[in-house]
This record gives sequence, structure tokens and C-alpha cells, in this order.
Amino acid sequence: MKHATAAVPEGYKVLTEGQAKILYKEQKLEKDADGYIKAPKKTKKQANEINETRGAVFYNPVQEFNRDISIAVIREYIKVFTEEREAKGKTVDGISVLEALAATGLRSVRYLKEIPKIRKLVANDLDPAAVDLMTKNFEFNSIDPTKYETQTEDAVWLMQKKKHEKEYFDIIDLDPYGTAIPFLDSSIANLYNGGMLCVTFTDTAVLCARQPHVCFYKYGSAPLPNRYTHEMALRNVLHMINEMANRHGRYIEPLLSLTVDFYVRLFIRVRNGLQECQKSIVKYSSVYQCVDCEAHYFQPLGREVAQIFSTDKKTGRKKKYKLRSKAGKDGKESAGEESDHAEEIKEHDAKHGTTSKFQTKIGNGMVEVPSSCEVCDGRLTIGGPIWNQ
Repeated sequence: MKHATAAVPEGYKVLTEGQAKILYKEQKLEKDADGYIKAPKKTKKQANEINETRGAVFYNPVQEFNRDISIAVIREYIKVFTEEREAKGKTVDGISVLEALAATGLRSVRYLKEIPKIRKLVANDLDPAAVDLMTKNFEFNSIDPTKYETQTEDAVWLMQKKKHEKEYFDIIDLDPYGTAIPFLDSSIANLYNGGMLCVTFTDTAVLCARQPHVCFYKYGSAPLPNRYTHEMALRNVLHMINEMANRHGRYIEPLLSLTVDFYVRLFIRVRNGLQECQKSIVKYSSVYQCVDCEAHYFQPLGREVAQIFSTDKKTGRKKKYKLRSKAGKDGKESAGEESDHAEEIKEHDAKHGTTSKFQTKIGNGMVEVPSSCEVCDGRLTIGGPIWNQ
């Protein structure tokens, strides 16, 4: 698809990113009598050539990498999605995408120009000026009007409305300013089974232990100040999103989780499955950090216990017992699969004249953390719970 050759409207300039060329308009900020303009955090700044203008609609050039990596991940997701559908004998006529907070429409334009097999893309923004600009940008880039739809709605209300109308999406992209928490519940519910959520959080000051009390009430997890704080931020978010998904009878499958500059970006498949939801407790851990050195320990909140159900070949009597063998590291981490316990099951059946069926059950986690640091005998502080997979 070639770029449009339409004339640039008066007052606009053209920005190029990837295969997209978008119209962008700046506006003068109001100055007070002393030549100061309002700045972030309710302060004032002396106006100058750099800060006295801003975009009429929000545009963040720093997020170019975010958009680049999103395109790469979505392309790979489409390949996997297509293979899964074809393996079930189903055809794929393209995927549906919702960009719930589209602003200038740059991300949506790039998706439509750089990602094949997008059947329909819905670009939404609450600001009418943003929707007007994104519409201009779709037209300026000669995007097929049958491939996109624009909406001027509250993002949460739109996703709830689409779900009520049974219009689901294969991909939902959330790239808000700050936290994405207000939009998560609706987006999880509005995805097809196996759909992908692409989500950004820019409130890293909260996630990275500067304000642990704020992180706990927002995300349900306490961060710890350490060298791994950015990884812990990702695991805090994954824990929180999986909890939200569980309330819908769904669970998450993280594909890629990144910390970049001032934000975190996650790509997560959301699947249906009550049985997998019941295993969520096994996927969460508290973190114990030594206050005197860098040693840290994990305490899973739950565990899988391996057991077999045996049926006596003569009497038909059924009995269950726990397996001696352990599949996880040090016998702690996992109940494993039936093949991990094959020898013990075979030995049991030969000895007792039974036929056995392997199963696992979920139990409370057993305490695995020492009372003090094993390296320096220092005291331990606690954080989490986090996603431990």
C-alpha cells in the first residue's frame, strides 16, 4: 500500500514512523501576565520556544519502540493463531483488533499498513478532536475504509458494549498514560478465547518500590527495593492480571514481558479454563529479601500434590494414595506429569494387583523459607505476592 499524496491541510505537519505518515497539529499554550505556562504537577514554567506549544492531540515519539515491538509480536501471534485454527480444521479470514485509546491513530495506522491479515480494526478515543484527527490520518494514508471503524466512547463502556453485543476481539491494545488498571477487567472479558492483550503501564514509580503502599492497594502486591525491582514489577502486574482473568473463569499465558525506559509492556494470551484457574495459587509466591545482602527466597502460596487412584482388579475397590516420587526440583516445585511417576505406579500395580490413574490436587504451600538469611543470617523482609512462572 502506497502512502497518500493528498495535500497537507493548513496548520498541520507530517510525521513519519514505520510505513505511516500522520498529520500532527500543535497549538500554543496560554501564558500568564508574567510569561509563565502551566507545567506538569500543577507548577509553572517560563515559556520558551520548546515548551510553549504542544500537540492538539497527544503524541509520544518516545513510544516508537513500543509500537515497533508490538507489530513484531502481533505478526508472530497471527502465525501461531493461524496454525492453531488450521490444526482444528478451521479457516482464518483475518483477525480483529481494538485500540481502545487511539489518540492520533498512529498505532492503528501502522498496524493496518504493516501487519497482514487484519480483518477489522476499531480505533477509539474519548476525545472528539482525537477521533477527528485519527480519521484524517486513516484517509491520509489511503487505508481501506472497510478495514477500520472509529468510535468516540469511554473505553470501558465501549468494551462492555461490544461484549454485550457478542462482538469480541482477537487483540486488544491498551496504551494509556499511567496505569491500565481501569481498563483491564473490560478488556479481559472482551477478548476471544485465546486472544491477546497488549498492555502498557507507565506508573513505574508505583510499581518499582518507591511507593509500596500505593502499589499494594492498586496492584495487590508489595514491591521490594532491589536490583530486580523491574522484573518484580512485571511479576506484580502478571499476578494482578491473572487474578482479574480468574474472576471471568479465564487464565493468562504470558508471551512477552518487557521493562523499557519509563514503562512496562506485556503481551498476554487470555484463555478459558476453570481447571487452570484452580491452579493459580500454585503460580503465586511471596518474596523474602534479606535486608543485609542480596539473597532472596520464594514461598509459593500453593502446591500441586501428586496422587494415584487405584482400583483393585478383583474386588473393584478404589483407593487413593500419595506418590513417594517428586517431579520438581528438590521435590518441591511441581507434582509433574504421569510419566514422571511411571515406575512407582507400575511397581504399585504389580504389588497390589491394581490399575491406577494419576491425578494431581492443589494444596496449601508448605513453608520453604528459612527464618533468617542462609548467607549472612540477616533478617528477612517480605514482598509480593508475585507471578512465579
